[in-house]
Amino acid sequence: LARIRDSVVRLDATAVVSLRVNTARHPVSDAGLAVRARNEASAQLQAGTDTASLRLRLGVQQQSLASPPSQATLDGSYAALHLPGVVVTLGAVDRWWGPARAASPILGNAAPAIPTLTLRRSDESAPETPGLAWIGPWSYEVSVGRPRHYEPRGAATIGIRLTARPLPGLELGIGRFIYWGGEGRPHSLRSLFD
Repeated sequence: LARIRDSVVRLDATAVVSLRVNTARHPVSDAGLAVRARNEASAQLQAGTDTASLRLRLGVQQQSLASPPSQATLDGSYAALHLPGVVVTLGAVDRWWGPARAASPILGNAAPAIPTLTLRRSDESAPETPGLAWIGPWSYEVSVGRPRHYEPRGAATIGIRLTARPLPGLELGIGRFIYWGGEGRPHSLRSLFD
């Protein structure tokens, strides 16, 4: 419990400096701390209010596992605006989707974060309509992004996820992740539909 409290305090810290070394030389494939290079160093500044939040995280990766050998990165950076009913986020942050929070087959922490524009429901309360109250707390997330280190260059991603908790301890979710277009591939609305 003390370790969790320390982690929460670090998450709320205004400034954080970190250095990580991956001695196993492979990516982490569960919901643990994302390690994407042999060595990583980062500096982070963050601030927030009830209506907006910002995190700027500048990192340097040496001997990267999935992209150029050494690079500077903004992974983990975001700007978020809290509007009535929705949170709008622009940034490159990790997301975990799929049937489990660990080793998601759709999105996980072993790949570089994708810069995206995301809309997420801010309040996960159950519907107040008597006929829909059985759904329980529910949420949605819609994102549009452009990966930096994937082929073909110029491809776009579209992510859609809807979840509901009709019973305590039971979460049902449906997600669709679309990898669309890019160099030498069709960009038409027809190809998106296909």
